[in-house]
Amino acid sequence: EERIYLEREQIPHLWRTDPDTVRQYCLQDVRETRRLAELVLPTEFYQCQMIPDTLQNLATIGTGEKANLLFVRAYLMKGHAIPLPEPAREYPGGYTEVRMVGRIERVVKADVESLYPSVMLQFHIKPKVDTLNVFLPMLAELRQRRLDAKNRARQTQGLEAAYWDGLQGSFKILINSMYGYLGAPFHFNDYDAAEKVTITGQDIVKQIAQQIEALGGRVIEIDTDGVYFQPPPEVQTEAEERAFVEQVGSILPEGIRLVHDGRYAVMLSLKTKNYVLQGYDGKRIFKGASLRSRADERFGREFIARAIEWLLEGKPEAVAQEYRRLAFAILNGEVPIEDLCRRERITEKSRLPHHPLRHLAQRFQIGDYIMVYRKHDGTLGLLEEYANDADLEHYVEKLYKFAQRLEPLFPNFDEAFPKPQVLIQSANQPSLF
Repeated sequence: EERIYLEREQIPHLWRTDPDTVRQYCLQDVRETRRLAELVLPTEFYQCQMIPDTLQNLATIGTGEKANLLFVRAYLMKGHAIPLPEPAREYPGGYTEVRMVGRIERVVKADVESLYPSVMLQFHIKPKVDTLNVFLPMLAELRQRRLDAKNRARQTQGLEAAYWDGLQGSFKILINSMYGYLGAPFHFNDYDAAEKVTITGQDIVKQIAQQIEALGGRVIEIDTDGVYFQPPPEVQTEAEERAFVEQVGSILPEGIRLVHDGRYAVMLSLKTKNYVLQGYDGKRIFKGASLRSRADERFGREFIARAIEWLLEGKPEAVAQEYRRLAFAILNGEVPIEDLCRRERITEKSRLPHHPLRHLAQRFQIGDYIMVYRKHDGTLGLLEEYANDADLEHYVEKLYKFAQRLEPLFPNFDEAFPKPQVLIQSANQPSLF
């Protein structure tokens, strides 16, 4: 059926003259709302059946608060007092390390299933103020219910499968929130316990990395609960990769399970938590702001995107050529101003005396987005007021900064990517002919 759109001021008159149209409009609104709810609310809907709070609140509060509600309910049911939170303190986080950068082929990811929950259960780590012993039994029950729901989701189809999948997703969020709860300002927090969990997790992933290398693999990156690595040359098929991961995992403590969590044809490794993965099916996964950021100007985003294409294809020289071409195109005014602009949001800070947007912010409301560019005098101008006064040399410097994000992939970076001043001087030199 054709979608009906009505302006608010039309509705009173139409309700008197054509109520069926208004009813149809409302019905279409309800159907759209239901479809949106099916997409974004399954997790919170099923959590409503477990957590003592409303759907509205569960859709907006953090996961730690949800866990807190479960503990508070358990203690109040027993008529027991609720402890005061511990004062905050710092403690170690997950272990991360990059051991290889560059373009790497044949990459496998090994991941510890639910590392922190497994550590808490296996090593009996719980808040010391949990005198009723609620924490670990609740965690174990949530994990078992999630496993049951996952199995039911695999065994069913259609709406029933969607139900079980939504339910297991709800359990997963609660399970993963239990560790974060220990190190947050909640009633049953315990920073010593949180520290013990992370240190134990660090030891486990270090053991995994050590065993991978002992068996002939090459570790690329360690990231909290998983390891990216290049398997030994004799490990080629997915079945062989899975067998290798199982062999690595055989050294881990009981209750800690290492699984094969992905295989990729190529990986571009830049720095910690910044990489591109390309699967054997050509699909790509981007991680880290170095490679994709909404705050970047369009010319920079497009340069990085083209560079990644060439680097994945093993053509680094094409990236260097594009860098020079684009730099001279900017200096010659051949790049549209729309590509040089960036999107900025007006905030209260935008109106402070030394903020770059202060002279523009007064013309807009807080929350507005504007497109701005850098002018010759160093100030920012509005795109719609552009007067051929862009600081083009500034944008060549920005291009160089974009290229620097790729520096780990170029052993001869300084040779391949001349500094901005060199390019600017070259562009300003008169031709001999």
